[in-house]
Amino acid sequence: EFATSIGRTYTMELSPLLGLHLEPQRKGEFSILGSKSYIITFSVIAFCLLGIACINFTNLTTARAVRRNKEIGLRKVFGAQRSQLINQFLGETQVVTAVSVMVALLLVYFALPYFNALSQKQFTMEIFTNWKTALILILFSGFVGWLAGWYPAFYLSRYNPLNTLKGTHV
Repeated sequence: EFATSIGRTYTMELSPLLGLHLEPQRKGEFSILGSKSYIITFSVIAFCLLGIACINFTNLTTARAVRRNKEIGLRKVFGAQRSQLINQFLGETQVVTAVSVMVALLLVYFALPYFNALSQKQFTMEIFTNWKTALILILFSGFVGWLAGWYPAFYLSRYNPLNTLKGTHV
């Protein structure tokens, strides 16, 4: 608290920076604050959609396994280990995930000006200026690639080469 020469008394208090945007408005704040419930709701929706996409990818990859029976059988006959096949399938999933992230970033980059005009906000692509955000995106996409690809990798790598070459394993 301090007093001025004209008789007014002012009180100053510190606010933690981490909670400043989502806390209820205090007297004298200039900006419109965000809503914590919106952030939680949209985060839950985003993770549900991501989970559905991973399940869908796993189902499609497993269903397409019939087309890859001969490839897997021949690779096993020529000496490929199960771990090599697992690494191959996980690697393929990682490539698909990385390409998907790049396409998504391009779409966001080109759609962002239109979204900013619609929402009357100024969102930016922080991924291009903040290395921590880029690292988190890379690690998260790697985790999603692993999550979507582990079941098909283990499922496809366990095929018996004799049955797959005969065409009896479906």
